[in-house]
Amino acid sequence: MDNFVIMEDLKQIREALIVAEKLRFESTNLSKEQLSELERASLELRKREREIISIMQDNVVKAVKESSKDIENVIKLMRNRAIKMSKSAKSAEKVKKAIDTISGIASQLNKL
Repeated sequence: MDNFVIMEDLKQIREALIVAEKLRFESTNLSKEQLSELERASLELRKREREIISIMQDNVVKAVKESSKDIENVIKLMRNRAIKMSKSAKSAEKVKKAIDTISGIASQLNKL
Protein backbone atom coordinates (compact mmCIF):
# COMPACT_ATOMS: atom_id res chain seq x y z
CA MET A 1 0.00 0.00 0.00
CA ASP A 2 1.30 3.47 -0.92
CA ASN A 3 2.49 5.53 2.06
CA PHE A 4 0.52 8.57 0.88
CA VAL A 5 -2.70 6.53 0.76
CA ILE A 6 -1.96 5.08 4.19
CA MET A 7 -1.39 8.53 5.67
CA GLU A 8 -4.61 9.84 4.10
CA ASP A 9 -6.58 6.88 5.48
CA LEU A 10 -5.10 7.46 8.92
CA LYS A 11 -5.94 11.15 8.76
CA GLN A 12 -9.56 10.44 7.77
CA ILE A 13 -9.94 7.84 10.51
CA ARG A 14 -8.63 10.22 13.13
CA GLU A 15 -10.96 12.98 11.94
CA ALA A 16 -13.92 10.56 12.10
CA LEU A 17 -12.84 9.51 15.60
CA ILE A 18 -12.83 13.10 16.77
CA VAL A 19 -16.38 13.58 15.49
CA ALA A 20 -17.64 10.28 16.95
CA GLU A 21 -16.02 10.88 20.36
CA LYS A 22 -17.28 14.46 20.49
CA LEU A 23 -20.83 13.29 19.75
CA ARG A 24 -20.58 10.51 22.32
CA PHE A 25 -19.39 12.68 25.16
CA GLU A 26 -20.96 16.05 24.44
CA SER A 27 -24.43 15.20 23.12
CA THR A 28 -27.07 15.00 25.82
CA ASN A 29 -30.05 14.16 23.67
CA LEU A 30 -28.89 10.83 22.20
CA SER A 31 -30.66 7.57 22.94
CA LYS A 32 -28.86 4.59 24.44
CA GLU A 33 -28.94 2.92 21.03
CA GLN A 34 -27.33 5.93 19.37
CA LEU A 35 -24.68 6.10 22.08
CA SER A 36 -24.04 2.39 21.68
CA GLU A 37 -23.75 2.78 17.91
CA LEU A 38 -21.29 5.65 18.31
CA GLU A 39 -19.25 3.55 20.73
CA ARG A 40 -19.15 0.64 18.26
CA ALA A 41 -18.14 3.05 15.50
CA SER A 42 -15.35 4.44 17.68
CA LEU A 43 -14.12 0.94 18.47
CA GLU A 44 -14.06 -0.01 14.78
CA LEU A 45 -12.26 3.19 13.90
CA ARG A 46 -9.65 2.56 16.65
CA LYS A 47 -9.21 -0.99 15.39
CA ARG A 48 -8.63 0.26 11.82
CA GLU A 49 -6.28 2.95 13.14
CA ARG A 50 -4.14 0.27 14.84
CA GLU A 51 -4.13 -1.81 11.65
CA ILE A 52 -2.91 1.14 9.61
CA ILE A 53 -0.23 1.98 12.16
CA SER A 54 0.90 -1.64 12.04
CA ILE A 55 1.15 -1.45 8.24
CA MET A 56 3.20 1.73 8.56
CA GLN A 57 5.53 0.06 11.07
CA ASP A 58 5.99 -2.90 8.72
CA ASN A 59 6.85 -0.50 5.90
CA VAL A 60 9.43 1.25 8.07
CA VAL A 61 11.01 -2.05 9.11
CA LYS A 62 11.15 -3.16 5.48
CA ALA A 63 12.77 0.13 4.43
CA VAL A 64 15.34 -0.11 7.22
CA LYS A 65 16.22 -3.68 6.25
CA GLU A 66 16.61 -2.69 2.60
CA SER A 67 18.82 0.27 3.46
CA SER A 68 20.91 -1.87 5.79
CA LYS A 69 21.70 -4.17 2.86
CA ASP A 70 23.01 -1.16 0.95
CA ILE A 71 25.07 -0.11 3.95
CA GLU A 72 26.50 -3.63 4.27
CA ASN A 73 27.53 -3.52 0.61
CA VAL A 74 29.27 -0.18 1.12
CA ILE A 75 31.07 -1.55 4.18
CA LYS A 76 32.27 -4.59 2.22
CA LEU A 77 33.49 -2.33 -0.57
CA MET A 78 35.34 -0.12 1.91
CA ARG A 79 36.96 -3.14 3.57
CA ASN A 80 38.12 -4.48 0.21
CA ARG A 81 39.56 -1.10 -0.76
CA ALA A 82 41.27 -0.77 2.61
CA ILE A 83 42.84 -4.20 2.15
CA LYS A 84 44.04 -3.23 -1.33
CA MET A 85 45.42 0.05 -0.02
CA SER A 86 47.15 -1.80 2.80
CA LYS A 87 48.73 -4.17 0.29
CA SER A 88 49.83 -1.22 -1.83
CA ALA A 89 51.31 0.48 1.22
CA LYS A 90 53.18 -2.68 2.18
CA SER A 91 54.47 -3.04 -1.37
CA ALA A 92 55.59 0.59 -1.41
CA GLU A 93 57.34 0.05 1.92
CA LYS A 94 59.18 -2.99 0.53
CA VAL A 95 60.20 -1.05 -2.56
CA LYS A 96 61.45 1.82 -0.36
CA LYS A 97 63.47 -0.60 1.74
CA ALA A 98 64.93 -2.15 -1.41
CA ILE A 99 65.83 1.30 -2.77
CA ASP A 100 67.38 2.26 0.57
CA THR A 101 69.42 -0.95 0.55
CA ILE A 102 70.58 -0.37 -3.01
CA SER A 103 71.36 3.27 -2.20
CA GLY A 104 73.35 2.19 0.84
CA ILE A 105 75.33 -0.35 -1.18
CA ALA A 106 75.93 2.25 -3.91
CA SER A 107 77.19 4.72 -1.29
CA GLN A 108 79.61 2.16 0.09
CA LEU A 109 80.81 1.31 -3.42
CA ASN A 110 81.43 5.00 -4.11
CA LYS A 111 83.58 5.23 -0.97
CA LEU A 112 85.86 2.51 -2.23
